[in-house]
Amino acid sequence: MNARLDLSALLKLTLESAVEILNGQAGLITLRREDGTLAPRASIGLPLNAVPPLEPIWRDMSHEDAPANNQDVALRLALAWKAAGVTIRQMVALPLEIGQESIGYI
Repeated sequence: MNARLDLSALLKLTLESAVEILNGQAGLITLRREDGTLAPRASIGLPLNAVPPLEPIWRDMSHEDAPANNQDVALRLALAWKAAGVTIRQMVALPLEIGQESIGYI
């Protein structure tokens, strides 16, 4: 029996579940590429203009050797959302890890 995972569908399902559990309105997942940089892979509830202002945050987080401080990430995300004109009530930035390896953020 062969099983294939559709990564896009799995990320969307994961994000929808996380947003629902947190009683949120929007969400975003970034994943680490082979070159170590982060890139958006799934989002829900966000206007298209809200995503590009976040790119400098992903770029900075991609080059840090140590895991990013969650409070620092949340502050930087809040500033980017404000620049994009998106109103947020609360934000949660959670690292996605497999073992000791950071693979992205939700």
